[in-house]
Amino acid sequence: VRDSLRYHLQDKAEPLYTHLRSDDRRASLARIPLFLWMFKEAAGGQGALPRNRGELLRSFVRAPRVLGRVPKEDRAVVEYALEWVGWRLQEAGALQIDGDALYEALEAARGRRSIELDILKGQLKKTGLLLDLGDERYRLLHQLVQEYGAAAHLLAVKATAAQIPVLARDEWWRETC
Repeated sequence: VRDSLRYHLQDKAEPLYTHLRSDDRRASLARIPLFLWMFKEAAGGQGALPRNRGELLRSFVRAPRVLGRVPKEDRAVVEYALEWVGWRLQEAGALQIDGDALYEALEAARGRRSIELDILKGQLKKTGLLLDLGDERYRLLHQLVQEYGAAAHLLAVKATAAQIPVLARDEWWRETC
């Protein structure tokens, strides 16, 4: 963990490493490459870490080398597209989405905005969060990103207090809720 942080963050690695080591749960998660990458991107070399996994994923998604790859004027709609795609995947109980369903999710996210769907898809792919599997099949970077997107969608549509406990009874939705 320390070597990886030093390699990627050079002199900014020690504050982050110190924060990771101060919490057994974080230290354990940091041994998993995906989480180490998320911690590195979310902290941005500042050493400060989000308080929980939801905030970690939000910070990761909004990091300069993820959503920051998209022009500033498109970031909100690209993030909203991630939420819709995550929601549609969770709703389908799947880890992959076909091209038609992807475009339906992008259309819902775009709303009345003038951004073309192919450009929106390209921007989402540019972040590294949407992976093209070929044969008109797509998936998000990781199931955690999918669950984060679905959770953010639930917050955006102001899910009722009654909806969340019902969804949470299903193992597939537990992490999202």
